[in-house]
Amino acid sequence: MRRELSRLVSGWRWRDHWLFALLMAGGIVLRTLAVIAYRPALVFYGDSYFYLTNAASLRTASLHPAGYAVLLAALSRFGGSVMAVAIAQHLLGIASGAIVYALLLRHNIRPWLAAIGSAPLLLDGYQIDLEHMVMAETLTTFLLVAAFALLLWRPTPARWQIVGAAACVAWAAVTRSDAIVAIIPAALLLLGRRRSQLVRTGLLAAPFVALLFAYAALHAAYNGNFTIGGNLGTGMLLYGRTATFADCNAIPKSDLSLCDTKRTVDARLRANFYLWSPESPMRKRFGDSPSTYLVPEAPLTTFALDTIRAQPLDYLRVTTLDTAKYFQPLRTTGPQDEPLMDWRFPTAIKWEPNVFVADQGFVKPGEVIPSSVCPVLVTWAADFLNDYQTVGFTPGPVLLLAVVLVIVGVLGRRGSRPAILLTVAGLLILFVSSAVLEFDYRYLLPAQPLIVMGGVLSLRQFRFATRDGGQISRRLGSS
Repeated sequence: MRRELSRLVSGWRWRDHWLFALLMAGGIVLRTLAVIAYRPALVFYGDSYFYLTNAASLRTASLHPAGYAVLLAALSRFGGSVMAVAIAQHLLGIASGAIVYALLLRHNIRPWLAAIGSAPLLLDGYQIDLEHMVMAETLTTFLLVAAFALLLWRPTPARWQIVGAAACVAWAAVTRSDAIVAIIPAALLLLGRRRSQLVRTGLLAAPFVALLFAYAALHAAYNGNFTIGGNLGTGMLLYGRTATFADCNAIPKSDLSLCDTKRTVDARLRANFYLWSPESPMRKRFGDSPSTYLVPEAPLTTFALDTIRAQPLDYLRVTTLDTAKYFQPLRTTGPQDEPLMDWRFPTAIKWEPNVFVADQGFVKPGEVIPSSVCPVLVTWAADFLNDYQTVGFTPGPVLLLAVVLVIVGVLGRRGSRPAILLTVAGLLILFVSSAVLEFDYRYLLPAQPLIVMGGVLSLRQFRFATRDGGQISRRLGSS
């Protein structure tokens, strides 16, 4: 692959890549401003601290999966400041954009279109904001982009590329659990009727399953639950999701203690209220002290499944509507959604109730209390980034256009398998997160580059989108 990459680069006419160079320069400037504006990094109350604490011990028995903690543990070796996390994640964001650009060129896409395909990773303000935050989305995005790049770099990927892609998707799945669905389109990229295609599909599936099995076994050894998720289980998350629309008259009486009988369905609050508020039916039943944050999973799973069985169309409706929100023109949120302001660049050290400039370092092994640091906010840079983010994001209709282009290709029987399955991967991630969690724009970030790549690749059905010559393989266009 190194030899092919050097041939690709040597075949470039650098003046053809001026747009990508401009976008890359803009992305670097914006990230530099973020490092100047917020030191050492941004944190999200609750999640960021669980991640940092878990990095100190690297045990799977945590509120979240441990995949992100592996990166944090490695970065803690670099001086002990969480600024290392922000810088490393900015580098991952830039690398992701470069990978997308190189992959699209590899598939014979014109440089200016390939540059546009990389723009959401390089310039999206929400992408850059979350890169600067101690949160898992940047790593998940990079791993998924890398996995599909490995599978799509050659018409027939080498064994090491297939195993590498399996490892990337597995790591993504234990970083953000909803990323596990990416293995389905990844496998379909390799699947076919020939024996060699079946062998390659098995070569992807075997290490993926083995890695997740090993992780789940380790989780069971520490915590007693055979799962790849954290201690915040799917049943608990589904309870929060279904409590927002559960009809207390339609579910079994045994579930009533967990149903919000004080509010009509139209007046229900967001899912996180039912998970964390001391006023939620779940907390009133099981307690609200820190030691009881993790409640018995079985009754919550039963409530969620009973609600879904009783109201399948309501469940499908809320899941579909929340998925559709990612394609709306403007970034807006409603009363049942994660507030959009949580992912805006702060203009104060304490921004939203859950977002502020970090006032701590890493948690040292064997310790519970992290070292304290003095948070710094540079006003002029913070104000600029906040203003930029008002317009500097990927509009929903752009993502919708990408999906439409793929559909047009399918209907015209000119769609390629990579374009279709990249888009399917992104849509699956959005749909699964909407099925289990409340609407939150940060869940868009790992799916966004996959959908955009699929849309750009689907443009190969039009002559203006492709180019001739160079080392770009024509065979990739029909794979």
